[in-house]
Amino acid sequence: RHVIRQHVQGARAVLNAEPGRISGNVVNERKGSYRIDFEVTGVAAHAGINPAQGASAIDALARKILALHALNGCEPGITVNVGFVQGGMASNVVAPLASAHADLRYTADNDLQGVLARIQAIIEEESLPRTSGRIIESRGALPMARTPDHILDLYQRAAAQVGFAVQAESTGGAADSGITSDMGIPSLCALGPVGGYAHSEREFCDLSTFVPRAQALALTLMALR
Repeated sequence: RHVIRQHVQGARAVLNAEPGRISGNVVNERKGSYRIDFEVTGVAAHAGINPAQGASAIDALARKILALHALNGCEPGITVNVGFVQGGMASNVVAPLASAHADLRYTADNDLQGVLARIQAIIEEESLPRTSGRIIESRGALPMARTPDHILDLYQRAAAQVGFAVQAESTGGAADSGITSDMGIPSLCALGPVGGYAHSEREFCDLSTFVPRAQALALTLMALR
């Protein structure tokens, strides 16, 4: 992030060659993301002999997951997903520890700090007596604000010169173009070769799009000079 900020100072625009969408579209708006790792502690006890003496961290975590997922749509553009959980010691032990990773997606228009505060409150509240939660680590990627129309128009004209038409769309995935957008530099993303099904065994890249997409990118850079 620091290196990118150094190199783009004073730039008129940023063109990011992330993969093009499966439709061939480029991206003119991206959500930002936050990953929040947290843990819940409880009190261990024998699940058969004296379960009332325990306080289940898994039970408390389950309640927190429901509360976190209830934040979906609290503002337009906000999504929260707990995508990883682990915890417990054995089936006959009231769980003394559990942990999870939460994923937050947001737009440049959202009140990020307000949503993060709500997430922190859910994690830290005593969801079940004698349990507690805390955030272990959080890190994020910035959103890319909507690309000004004149930058998109330049790229579309360049694409037409080399023989293809292209539209723009928004996406929930984050990218380094969020850093440059945050600096106030107009940014357009997904100008690389067309592909799809990212992060899965079906992920692919259409090799036939390499040259025309590179040509359109070069022509757009020339038009920006």
